[in-house]
Amino acid sequence: MGNLGSVFEKRINQLGLKKRLDAAMVCEAFDKSIQEVFGEHGVKNAKAISYKDNVLKVEVSSSAWAQEINLRQMELEKEKMRIVYKLGEVEL
Repeated sequence: MGNLGSVFEKRINQLGLKKRLDAAMVCEAFDKSIQEVFGEHGVKNAKAISYKDNVLKVEVSSSAWAQEINLRQMELEKEKMRIVYKLGEVEL
């Protein structure tokens, strides 16, 4: 009998949820990176909203925040991805 982790992984794959789970994990990791790099001010102004096909969509409160994230992208990303921005109010 396999360990519990492998049983969950197999079931997630059977249900077709792996891509959605991976996307949620990427968004969560990005939001944590925003917290680490920019602190609470960053959390209030930028939030990952989706991840698909190596493209992370981030909602930002202003174009200035999009620029700042672009400038510090190397500090934020854990893997190679393209970040696109949606201008609007960030909700927590």
